[in-house]
Amino acid sequence: MKYLTLDIYTISRCTHNHYARELRKLHLTMGQFPFIMGIAENDGISQERLSAEIMISKSTTTAIVRQLLQAELITREVDENDRRNFKLHATPKALKLLPNIYEIIDRCHRDITSELTEIERDVFYNLTRKVRSRAEQLYEKKHIGKTSARPC
Repeated sequence: MKYLTLDIYTISRCTHNHYARELRKLHLTMGQFPFIMGIAENDGISQERLSAEIMISKSTTTAIVRQLLQAELITREVDENDRRNFKLHATPKALKLLPNIYEIIDRCHRDITSELTEIERDVFYNLTRKVRSRAEQLYEKKHIGKTSARPC
């Protein structure tokens, strides 16, 4: 296994460049789209939980949530159970963007795996999920009790 992380990094950079270019057409940034997806798929998710789910620091989450509020893509309400927390909700404006976001992601994934057979794609996906799961386990073990949400 020569330079697995370099290959993963290169794939990530190439796909992020593709996403950024396509998301600009929707007036979104690379930093915003995982938040929109996370909030839309988990209506009422707390800001703190969202931060942990997508492994982004709380301060970055606060900044992006502020941007999404200003763009009227999400709403925020105080959590009745914990007044220090906020529940986040996608607005109709954000929900209207979701099919476009999913299409950008799907098209990119189809393009980068187009030379693989269906079986190879399934194996690749399953192996990637397995490695991701292990990386997340190591990250969590290393960061138990810490406030930073930065990966490994």
